[in-house]
Amino acid sequence: IVTLLCLIADFVIIKKISQKKDKKPEYKIGEAIEFGNYPQDKDGTEKPIEWIVMKNEGNQVLLLSKYVLDAKPYNEELEEVTWETSDIRQWLNNEFYTTAFNKTEKAKIQTSLIKNEDNSEYGTSGGNDTEDKVFLLSEKEAETLFSNDEERIAKATEYAEKSVVYVNEEKVVLWWLRSPGSYSNRAAEVGYSGWVDRNGSSVDYDIDGVRPALHLNLQS
Repeated sequence: IVTLLCLIADFVIIKKISQKKDKKPEYKIGEAIEFGNYPQDKDGTEKPIEWIVMKNEGNQVLLLSKYVLDAKPYNEELEEVTWETSDIRQWLNNEFYTTAFNKTEKAKIQTSLIKNEDNSEYGTSGGNDTEDKVFLLSEKEAETLFSNDEERIAKATEYAEKSVVYVNEEKVVLWWLRSPGSYSNRAAEVGYSGWVDRNGSSVDYDIDGVRPALHLNLQS
């Protein structure tokens, strides 16, 4: 009997250990997770990137960086552009992607079909749909994925602040959306109070912040 009880006890312990190993993160909407690394301190020290789970679709989750990670113009030149042709898209899917993620992490990032709708207020063309590893939220996503303006308010890392992102007295920053603004040489953004600004700023405006977004493949 003692031997039988010991065997049962061992089985229970092994089962618990096995369950613990098999248990995957739940990725609850609104929770923060760490994934990848990027310079965040003033001296450029890399630290784990914090992401907010914005949507859980079962086989993939939509992540948005908790903080503004860098300051970049939507496009280097003041000209008519779309998300497809913008410099910020190229930067996110090349330099940022290469810097922020190792080989294992890259394998978990889903290539996403990105819908580029026209500006809902001004009708400015959003251009062609694209396929991207890393992207910015659209005006529609920024409107619907957050419960209110306050939740959209973003603060910058020390590195982003040093990279000339403009920080107001409350340490809050503007951040780009991928949607066009009122004209094709403007891009939509999220304002200091968290409102979705569809008029936007000139695409060469270099003090807006970047909050990358990506889909994490839970099956990889």
